[in-house]
Amino acid sequence: MSLRTRVIQLADPGWRANARNQATMVESSWARVERRDGLAALFVRQYAAIRGVCEGVRTPGLVVVVALAQRVVGTLVLRARPGRVTSAIVGRHGSADLCLPDPELALRHLCLLVQEVGAGRVRLGVLDLHTHSGFEDEAGRRLEALEAEGPVFVRCAGYALFCLPTGDGAPPGEVWPEEASAGLACVPARIYLGEREAEPDRWLRRERRAQRGDGLAAGTTLVTTRPGLAQLDEAVVAPHELAGEVWLSSGPDAPARRFAISDQALGRGVLIGRYPRCDTRTSALLADASLSRVHLLLLRLGGEVLAVDTASSNGCHDPRGQEFRVLPLEPGQRIALGRRTELEWRPRPRLWC
Repeated sequence: MSLRTRVIQLADPGWRANARNQATMVESSWARVERRDGLAALFVRQYAAIRGVCEGVRTPGLVVVVALAQRVVGTLVLRARPGRVTSAIVGRHGSADLCLPDPELALRHLCLLVQEVGAGRVRLGVLDLHTHSGFEDEAGRRLEALEAEGPVFVRCAGYALFCLPTGDGAPPGEVWPEEASAGLACVPARIYLGEREAEPDRWLRRERRAQRGDGLAAGTTLVTTRPGLAQLDEAVVAPHELAGEVWLSSGPDAPARRFAISDQALGRGVLIGRYPRCDTRTSALLADASLSRVHLLLLRLGGEVLAVDTASSNGCHDPRGQEFRVLPLEPGQRIALGRRTELEWRPRPRLWC
């Protein structure tokens, strides 16, 4: 396998001359994955293609196989890097890593985050970028965010996404059986925890709780679902809840504006951009045409505060002017979004007794 961080292939490509990521191409037509098609059954049906991709990957990371009702239409190999978080964006926008044409898919719909957690194991995060539809688990429950250290099957718009860790997350010996049902048997069962907290009220889904029983099989993937992205809060945040402040300005002559952010909101993540789905207050503030409608994800992961480019058209740049995809933010660090907007992160001072 190539040592590139992201290796993307899509079927029946149509060249996108104006795309920033020229290696990514667009599937021209599709037949939707019907809700009656179980994802496990679809995995078996497309097993030959899935096996072919996974067997070619030996480094820790993630393989994402995108399938429709009758065929695999794309794959993404996302390599994990020690001490770093790797990201990929799924959506209809030409700058997305996985650019897929379903009109039910938002321009920037999902953010995938992969990090190595030791001994070749990887942790996967799937975040809905505050879209109208989110994504679904295998039972059809709508979710906004999940984390797992094993395989996960989800639906997004008309697509099935089979997220399969590589390295120690692969089947024994990193060899997939030839027979499809045996291959499915190598994939640990998925147990979803915390759906009640993760399901947004606007979807009016009935409450579902998953419990870890005494007979939980060895190797079972525990999928933790949680609430989705938050919004910046212009109002005063209680001192004990304050994670820090985001200062935003839309040009050298524009005044910077302060937005408090709570520990809870930073843990869930917030979006910066011109589109109201990011935040109505910041979208009104940022009168910068070079800023994408959904430009940046600000998120605390582990002990770091990360700035994640969400497939923006004009990029994100660190203080040295270098474009980045994922950047751990230092206290007081300033980054450039697009051509005019500047963001500064000011964490709450920590008092030691």
